[in-house]
Amino acid sequence: MLTGPTAQDLYEASDVITEASGCTTRFQPIPPALPRDLLLSAGTPEWFTKVMLELMVAFRGGGVDKVLPTFESLTGEQPRSLRQFAEDFLTEWAC
Repeated sequence: MLTGPTAQDLYEASDVITEASGCTTRFQPIPPALPRDLLLSAGTPEWFTKVMLELMVAFRGGGVDKVLPTFESLTGEQPRSLRQFAEDFLTEWAC
């Protein structure tokens, strides 16, 4: 798994994106069946839908609350923060 330099839950990530982009965002938990149905109805392959749902479960269960050295090990560079990512891609945020 690739992580940034800090662990953040989805509420914190939403706050960071709001602050950096000026767009109001908020994390809203949704039942697991809803994204499954939406992904499949949009033509997403079953295998990829399953992967996405497993990631959602990991996020909800705190399975992504660790900072790992994987990114730096693979690239030799420091990972950027979510704030830096949001600022680097300001033109991509549609408010």
